[in-house]
Amino acid sequence: MNTFKNTFSVIAIALIATLFLFGSAYAGASSQVTLSGTVGWNGKLIQSNGQAFTISNADAGTSVQTLIGKKVQVKGTVMDGAAGKTIDVHEYYLLGFDGQGD
Repeated sequence: MNTFKNTFSVIAIALIATLFLFGSAYAGASSQVTLSGTVGWNGKLIQSNGQAFTISNADAGTSVQTLIGKKVQVKGTVMDGAAGKTIDVHEYYLLGFDGQGD
């Protein structure tokens, strides 16, 4: 009976630790955002405060990457990775035209 209790305790602790580690990592992995900035020659969106986001090669990101030097507003999902923050662009708008932006 004591062996069963010890085994159950070890399994419960392992399960809680696994949920804590992987659950918290998943929760902060991505989020929907709207960002504005200038598209850099290096495939990054650079905000006015200097923060840079790598523009992914998926969805509308490939179109945004061609707008080097242009101010844009993008909507998408930000992912934190070892190399910094990346945005997967779902929609974008050029700023400064048709009454949008500056």
